[in-house]
Amino acid sequence: MKKHIVLVLVLVCMFFVFSCSTSEKAVFDESISIEDSAWIVQGGVGDIVGYNGISVDWNLGFTGAARIPAGDTLLEWNVNSAIGNSRYRGNGLLIQYKFQPEKKYIFVLARGGDGSYGLNVYRFVFEDEIPASFSALEDYFVGFTPFLNTSERTVLD
Repeated sequence: MKKHIVLVLVLVCMFFVFSCSTSEKAVFDESISIEDSAWIVQGGVGDIVGYNGISVDWNLGFTGAARIPAGDTLLEWNVNSAIGNSRYRGNGLLIQYKFQPEKKYIFVLARGGDGSYGLNVYRFVFEDEIPASFSALEDYFVGFTPFLNTSERTVLD
């Protein structure tokens, strides 16, 4: 029970910070129009260190957004995230996701029903503010995407 309370408090704090406007801190390809772009916010999951096999150093912080071309994307993460009293870490973790144009995405570290690690994905229209309430955030949930290259030794709890 205590773990669930701590988890809720961490998520509420995280989404309160997200409710502040996100700012574009990195643009992967200036030649891609806004209409053909998606924005990703790494939040409290860790750092995005690779985009489609290319190393990136975006320094997005907690609320900064990176503008990327919409479409099928492979993101590489260095995860360092706490859920409740557990800390999850892993370097070079990959997710594959098809980002839609003119949408903003945030991620929350999660464990799938089969025990796999990955990210819950939440999608917003770019102009919309990300809600501060975790219960309101659930309205924007679009799915769980597992890490493609994890094992119990990759992610520690």
